[in-house]
Amino acid sequence: MSSSGEFFTNPAEAANNAASPETSDGQPLPQEQALNFGPPAESPVQGASDSQTFAFSATPQAVEAPSPTPESQSAPWNEPPPSPVAVSQPDTATADTQTIANASTAVGSRSAARPRPRIPMAFWLIAVLLPSALILVPVALYIAFQRLTERREPVIHPLESIQDDGLYKDYQEGKRQEVISPLAELPKDRPPVKLGETVQVGGLEVTPLEVVRQKVPFSFYRGARGYESYDEVLVLRVRVKNISDIVFHPHDPVFNRAYKQGVQPYSYLTIGEKRFYGIVADPTTERVRGQNFGELLPEEEMETIFIAAQDTSNGRVVDELKKLPPSEKLIWRIQLRKGRENVRGRYVWATTVIPVEFRVEEIKQQRGNNTPRSPT
Repeated sequence: MSSSGEFFTNPAEAANNAASPETSDGQPLPQEQALNFGPPAESPVQGASDSQTFAFSATPQAVEAPSPTPESQSAPWNEPPPSPVAVSQPDTATADTQTIANASTAVGSRSAARPRPRIPMAFWLIAVLLPSALILVPVALYIAFQRLTERREPVIHPLESIQDDGLYKDYQEGKRQEVISPLAELPKDRPPVKLGETVQVGGLEVTPLEVVRQKVPFSFYRGARGYESYDEVLVLRVRVKNISDIVFHPHDPVFNRAYKQGVQPYSYLTIGEKRFYGIVADPTTERVRGQNFGELLPEEEMETIFIAAQDTSNGRVVDELKKLPPSEKLIWRIQLRKGRENVRGRYVWATTVIPVEFRVEEIKQQRGNNTPRSPT
């Protein structure tokens, strides 16, 4: 502004006056002092960023600053903010980690000094053997009990107890429920029954009476009546008695029949290596007089017969007898029903095979039979 009081000045001069303000004595003021209206800059606090230092300039335009003076260099508000320097302070996480590490080191040193006790071998032996003993000992006792029980029960020969398949079942269907070979050896601990002796099998008493050489009459033969066999055969007469408390049929039409391929009868006479079977080829159309298949009440008895006629190759029994000496012993197997037995928890009808022993000289001869013969 001029002394003449003009209010209008030169724009360039005004700009220079604005850029270089003066003090009362005419000396120019430092530019930074004229532009800085904020409080004096403070030293940066640890952890604070540069955005926490606020500087307000008069204009956003870039103004060329004068050369720094000693005063500006020493002014705290003109110093650039120093870079944050990490101040050494105690770190809690680091201290905790160090404490844990020291504790682990101490524990490790104590462990090294005092070794961990080992589990004795006796503990493992008890842990393994005790449960095994608790399981195996009862099993062993049970098996031993079963073995002792089995030894107390008598051993039954297969031919002494044969499950009964019923009337004509094995003959008509050609099969048996239990396959027991009729050629099996006889029990050695039970001697054969001799003529006149009595043996008890199940609910039956059996007494072989005599063996006779004769021709046998048929009560019914394939639709005809009143015929007899053409050749002589051997006849075994037997008495049976029911000593049980049930009613049953001791004899059966299929027990003493002729040889049939496939299903062999259990009743046959053995002479040397040959086996001689009955004379009835078809039990459904043939009946021999004297063969009793009736039922027996308890304490009742009856007589029936068994017949030996031909072998498997149709050889005659009388021809084989002529070759034998009088003292020759023969075995005749006969099958009879003996009542009911408990087999595997259920009661079934059972039969048995009884061996009868006699000598050739004990065979009787029957004469004077004028019954008409059956057709050949």
